[in-house]
This record gives sequence, structure tokens and C-alpha cells, in this order.
Amino acid sequence: MQKINTFYVLDFDRCLGDIESSFDLLKEVVQELSVGSGDSLQSAREYIESSGGSFSALKHLAELNPDMDLNVVGKLFVKRAKLLRGNTLEPGAIELIEFLIATNRDFCIMSYGDKKWQMLKINAAGLGNVANIIVPSRHKSAYIAKWLNAKKQFIIPSDFFANNQPRLAAEVVLIDDKIMAFDRLPASARGYLVQGRAKKHEKSQLNCLLSSVKVVKKIDEIIEYEK
Repeated sequence: MQKINTFYVLDFDRCLGDIESSFDLLKEVVQELSVGSGDSLQSAREYIESSGGSFSALKHLAELNPDMDLNVVGKLFVKRAKLLRGNTLEPGAIELIEFLIATNRDFCIMSYGDKKWQMLKINAAGLGNVANIIVPSRHKSAYIAKWLNAKKQFIIPSDFFANNQPRLAAEVVLIDDKIMAFDRLPASARGYLVQGRAKKHEKSQLNCLLSSVKVVKKIDEIIEYEK
């Protein structure tokens, strides 16, 4: 099995992807196609997220109108997003991706939420060619821990590599904007908590982070730490 030093796991929403820009764009598309209203989408999102849930705009639209062709909505959404030239990405996201590629680092996008909605945002952001996985829980560390072998090395699944062969990594680096993502992070892993523009973590919460997790404001600050 091929060995690598580090495998990077990048969250999408609020780390790579600007969720607010994506959502605003979808509201415009929905209203233009006359398949819903932006206000209805906004209200539904606020209701779901206020209770700690994950809002899927596509599921909501399908529930409103079962006969709606979501492919038409998706195609126009992607088309408009690509015209915006990275506007649905967080500042510094492209810089980090380019750094990882230029320095031959292995990485993937690991996102949580409804698969269709997450993949639509990822494709619209121009990152559809990046290896990705949509997981059923915000607790990313628990998922990563499943890759550990008896020697505390990580067996990275074959799905993340072009040759469809698994690789053995000495460490995994998790990049996420939610503190809960780092719960029970394996000892042989480390991470970066991205504060972002909208996310404000209390000092008491940050004090509970493992010493292996660094806090950054923007995702491209990671580049200096990883050089």
C-alpha cells in the first residue's frame, strides 16, 4: 500500500463554500423560474436551523411542488454560480486548494447534509473534480477514527484517489468550522478550526479544543502553517 505523510480533510460550508452567497443565488434562481419564493426558502431555513437541523433547499422545493424539475433549477444555479467567478467560495478557499495541489498534498472534501444539495453547491463552486464524501454526522472526527489501524496509522479509502487504491497516511488534518467536528479527534490527527466571517466561538469553547487543533480566522492562513 502506498504511504503518504498527510491527508487533508476539508469541510465545505463556511470553510470552502460561502453558504450565504449560494443560498442568495438559489433564491434568485427559484424566483426567476417561478418555482417558489425567496422569502419562503428563507423562512423554512431559519425554522430548521433554529432547532439545530440541517436545511436542504432542494428537499424543501420538492416538498412544495413534487412535480418540479429540480434538474432545471440545478443547472441554472450552477450556470449562474460559475459566471460569478468564485463568488460562492469563502475568501482564501481557492488559495488553499491551489496550495495543496501545487505541493502534491492528498486531500478531500468531507461535508455534512443532504447529498444532492451539498453536491450542487460543490459543483457550482467549481470543486466538483475534488474527491468528496457526504457524511451523516457533524462529528467528523468519529468518521476519521474509523480509518485508524492497529498501528495508529490511517488507511485512507480508495474512493479518494484516481487510481482507486487506498493509501496509508501517518496523519490526517481535519479543517472545519464547527467545534463539535473535533470531538474525540484521534491522537495521530490534528486540525484547524476556521472562525470565518460569521462564526463567533466563545472563548470558553475555544479553551476546550485539543492542543492539536489550531484556530484560524481565514482558511488560507493554513497555508503558512503547512509550508
